[in-house]
Amino acid sequence: MKKMSSLWLPALLALIALTLCVPSVHADAVGGPYTAAYWLAPGSTHQFTFTFYGGEWAHVEATGTADIDLKVRDIWGRLVESDTDSDRFPMCGWLPPYTRVYTVEVINAERFSVFYTLDVN
Repeated sequence: MKKMSSLWLPALLALIALTLCVPSVHADAVGGPYTAAYWLAPGSTHQFTFTFYGGEWAHVEATGTADIDLKVRDIWGRLVESDTDSDRFPMCGWLPPYTRVYTVEVINAERFSVFYTLDVN
């Protein structure tokens, strides 16, 4: 029993060291991060285009005063990622295979205007 308990500490230290040494694969959108705030009319959609680096994690999130949704589409209009939960904090993350342009849609799911902020990597 003593042998087993003496092995957990070196294993834990190795795991911590490995975690600290692994580089992050998160990267900014081409041109750097983007943050802005907008008003969105009832049932309306705002569209934004961003270029994301291929092979690096892309992340888009919004925070609204009420229910808003996010959809991300590729250059052919195909849905890549979406968050349409009934909440005010939609988030989308994906791994682009190549550096290319994506369209980000922010959709107001309410019957009244909503204020939101959009954050891109």
